Amino acid sequence: MVGCVELRHLSGFVAVAEELHFGRAAERLHIAQSPLSQQIRLLERDLGVRLFDRTTRSVRLTAAGRALLEPARRLLAEASAARRTAQAAHLGEVGRVTLGFAGASSYSALPVLTRAVTSEHPGIELVLEGQTYAGEALGRITEGSLDLGFVALPVRRGIGARVVRMERLQLALPDRHPSRTAPSPPVKAGYAMGDLAAALFGLTGVTSALVERERTGRGQYVTTSLYESQLALHIKWATGYFATGERPGRLGSGHPSLVPYQAYPAADGHFVIAVGNDALFRRLCAALRQPHWADDPRFTTNRDRVANRAALNAKLQAVLVDDTVAHWCALLGSEGVPVTPIRHLDEVYDCPQTEALGMVRSVDHPAIGPLRQVAFPVSFRGERPPVRTAPPTLGQHSRDVLAEHDYSEAEITRLLDHANPHPHPHPHPHPHPRGA
Repeated sequence: MVGCVELRHLSGFVAVAEELHFGRAAERLHIAQSPLSQQIRLLERDLGVRLFDRTTRSVRLTAAGRALLEPARRLLAEASAARRTAQAAHLGEVGRVTLGFAGASSYSALPVLTRAVTSEHPGIELVLEGQTYAGEALGRITEGSLDLGFVALPVRRGIGARVVRMERLQLALPDRHPSRTAPSPPVKAGYAMGDLAAALFGLTGVTSALVERERTGRGQYVTTSLYESQLALHIKWATGYFATGERPGRLGSGHPSLVPYQAYPAADGHFVIAVGNDALFRRLCAALRQPHWADDPRFTTNRDRVANRAALNAKLQAVLVDDTVAHWCALLGSEGVPVTPIRHLDEVYDCPQTEALGMVRSVDHPAIGPLRQVAFPVSFRGERPPVRTAPPTLGQHSRDVLAEHDYSEAEITRLLDHANPHPHPHPHPHPHPRGA
């Protein structure tokens, strides 16, 4: 008779036994009271005993009911566990995986992998088997005695491979070895940031002085320098140093206070992900089909991610190297995650956006003909100022400049002949209008 008992009848019995009230039990099970009463009657019929003493005002367990309650709870718990196990097995979250490894290439990755599997997939039993060399592991994968293998690339044909970790190999040398160099030497900025910053800050200062003169009639003497301008560019670095007194570390392309916010390697190049808040991070995780990352206490908030930058970057890199820059930019961009490829200069100036903005203009150069130049990056009433002249040739405006300083024509000729005793024919022998 016990073999005929239905789990839903036992579930109804436990609910009534714990509530001692059919109405509350029915509400708890999200069913009407009448079907619940029917389940109890069927269970009592199957067991051949009364489980409850019922009156119009009370419900009490009988001796048989009290005896059944704990076994029923255990049976329901085991049934629920069995259901979860079956579902996990279907999803590949339980079972046994045999992993082979060979060589030093797997030593640093194995501890990370085993900890991740244990933490994220506790139902999987991971069996590690060391191999003498990579070929042995690949052979056992082919024959089916290994599920997976940790080996260095490349692998033989007929075996699928996925890059899960990228590492740098370092050469150890004695301190006095002539080939030894200091690690991570300083890197120069790609252009003259000090000069450009001083020019822009100087322009801001002059503009402010003009506004002040318009308002008050007083003039200003405006100064700046390369050094002052570069200090002003420190922004967050200076703020962090003033707050903590600590030197900032090197972050490569990373952001000092936002993670993930840097360049990442894909299968065919690098691209930038710029996650500026926790909502964007959840979007990123969902787009990468790693939603559990957003619930990992190491990565839940930006502060957590900054503290665990290396761990998160390792996870991201393991996923992102599997596809191309174009794939990731299209996928993440469609989900609202700020992302962009890293372009070379030729790609920048062939980009449709550059053309649409009209940021490249052509002018005639006196010596080489049409010359492309970058336009002024500010528009006025929707119009971009034109590029009027080409860069001057060597000495093109020497006569103009010297004449402005009250040199006579004879003095100018003598100075120019002394500076250039064998002049080439000048494309413009006469003074030109100023402003080039």
